[in-house]
Amino acid sequence: MRREEETGIVRFVAEENITASNVRELQTFFIEEMESVTAGAVVLDLSPVDFVDSSGLTLVIGLSKTCNKKGVTFRLDVRSADILRVLRTCNLHNLFEIREVTSDE
Repeated sequence: MRREEETGIVRFVAEENITASNVRELQTFFIEEMESVTAGAVVLDLSPVDFVDSSGLTLVIGLSKTCNKKGVTFRLDVRSADILRVLRTCNLHNLFEIREVTSDE
């Protein structure tokens, strides 16, 4: 996971699939990183990955809740049709914005 900053936005870019094997490490990363977030929005960019398991979904929901508590807007960027389908099936689009990233981006 890497952190990028733009004006008013912190973007966390996933560099590998989010699964039970790495979710604890990522959870620690987000806890530490969110302490210093002063931007108005956080984007979790999942466009580089093609798989997120149930542990990963729990992590995404937790990050969304952390953002809500801080008064920060949360958005998820996704390219994988499979991930989008799971997110929509779980009605997560009702909790936060999910932006479908095209192959041109």
